[in-house]
Amino acid sequence: HNDLTFKHISDNDVALQDWDEYLFEGLVIFGSDIEGDVDVPAILDFIDSGHDMILATDSRIGEPLKEIATECGVDFDEANTFVLDHFAHTAPGQLDETLVVSSLSETASQALGLPQDEPVLFRGIGQAVGLDSELVVRFLDAPETAYSAEPGGAVTTLPLMLGKEIALVTGVQARNNARVAISGSIELFSNKFFAQRGAANQAFAEAVGSWAFHERGLLKVEQFRYRKLGEDEQSSSYRIRDHLEVSLKIFEWSEDRWSPLLRDDVQLEFAMLDPLVRKNLVHDGTGNFLTSFQVPDVHGVFKIKIEYDRPGLTRLSISEQVTVRPFHHDEYERFIPAAYPYYASCFTMMTAVIDKSPMAFYGSQMAGFLVFTFVFLHSK
Repeated sequence: HNDLTFKHISDNDVALQDWDEYLFEGLVIFGSDIEGDVDVPAILDFIDSGHDMILATDSRIGEPLKEIATECGVDFDEANTFVLDHFAHTAPGQLDETLVVSSLSETASQALGLPQDEPVLFRGIGQAVGLDSELVVRFLDAPETAYSAEPGGAVTTLPLMLGKEIALVTGVQARNNARVAISGSIELFSNKFFAQRGAANQAFAEAVGSWAFHERGLLKVEQFRYRKLGEDEQSSSYRIRDHLEVSLKIFEWSEDRWSPLLRDDVQLEFAMLDPLVRKNLVHDGTGNFLTSFQVPDVHGVFKIKIEYDRPGLTRLSISEQVTVRPFHHDEYERFIPAAYPYYASCFTMMTAVIDKSPMAFYGSQMAGFLVFTFVFLHSK
């Protein structure tokens, strides 16, 4: 259950916090040609503090909303431009180049839990997102045949954005797990578009709202443990070449309940400065993840780390520090197999010394005795 408070953006009593305490958990802005009435720093501080927001605008976008979107990693096209498409029609015989029909990307389908082929109606301004952006999820892209320009006139220069380059609806998840959903169309959320036969706007809008306000795609970790294989107690110090076992439970919140995370791409790192061990964790279908590894032959201070960052899901960051020590003097093997050649050479040298020592000590006297005997017998 959520309590809603409706305010006009120009109301004098609009405030997000009172005495350093925020009054709301989330913020929804539906607006377009707003100039000078938006406290942009306050809204950005609201997001930086871990709160969520939905921002919807249209082709009459003003500079304050543009600035908010830019700070979130999304750049809107110039004001008064529309996403245009001369080939995607809402119905046979009906032509409206500003009314674009698009469908969800594969990533958006997984993040929002909607079928990928559901058509969504859009009329508004396009967005540009950097290809290397790690924080932005493209929920809705323009069709291949779309472009961004002012309608009704001839296009004499190449538009700045074409086809799949144009993002229509995006989701931003900050490093503090705050979420911002940004739409270039207010009509996408309208009753008119909801009532269009065959359009999935209502389901899409509800899914975007659920994602933005952490009602889906939320991860939690339970019972994170690491221990020496065969032991039950967890320790902060281990020995080189020990075999360790790491286990944990990961659950995902979806709408109304926690469900086991069923993904095979969760990785563990055993790192000093750089990872010396990296392994996938295997799950059993009930949320239990498990892996084991051998501690490398390097002693020092290590971290057992799990960093899980996937589009549409909150970030998991687990880090535990452990110490790895070398063998104690009484823990080494009595005879090391790799040293057998050295053992053999040692015993060979000892045998040679014992065998040749009499010759070395008494060799000169024996030689003199033999010479004297030879001379004596020869004189006879």
